Amino acid sequence: MVRRHRSRHERRLLTGALDLGVTALDTSTNYAGFRSHQILARTAGDLLPRSAVSTKVGYFPGSGGAEHSPDPVRLKWAVEEAAKDLGREPDLVLLRTPEQSLREAVPYNEDLLAATCTALDDATAKGLCAAWGVASWDPSPLLSMVAPTVPRPSVLMVRAGLLVGARTLDAADTLVDTWVLSDGRVRGSSPFGGTTSASVWARPPASRNVITANQQ
Repeated sequence: MVRRHRSRHERRLLTGALDLGVTALDTSTNYAGFRSHQILARTAGDLLPRSAVSTKVGYFPGSGGAEHSPDPVRLKWAVEEAAKDLGREPDLVLLRTPEQSLREAVPYNEDLLAATCTALDDATAKGLCAAWGVASWDPSPLLSMVAPTVPRPSVLMVRAGLLVGARTLDAADTLVDTWVLSDGRVRGSSPFGGTTSASVWARPPASRNVITANQQ
């Protein structure tokens, strides 16, 4: 089981999760105002070795707030900082939503994707993290950028849930096939589409109506 630790960095929540068998922790460099790693290390540094820790890189502090950057040098620096702030090397580092900035880098997007993936591949080889992957909100733009020169990630994280459109699901399947990733290397994120207050969640599942009809 994976617990996404985005806010409320409380020790009791982490110990409670461990007691329930949740042994994987997912966070990101930009959570808690870019202080998530430091807060986790300060709050529960002795508990982190008991969990598989994954984090994401790609967002950086900017003059107008958080800014996305695929710059390989900045990404490598972010991995180094993550390991330092957590007090341990992450088990997995995910390149977060690369399509966001790579779409604006035409005609150099293919080369830039290769460079960003190579930077994370090199960071892994140097022991700054155990593995690296890609976390994509909309993998469609990545399909035309993936070339034989692009290092293959160990993990692909994509959107999951009822609110994900067919186009996004098809693109994710194609990317999984292109990178030849097994089911165990694919993760789902944001099953509620970022909010649990959407009207769709207040409706009874269609399956309930089917079951009721069959019982009559």
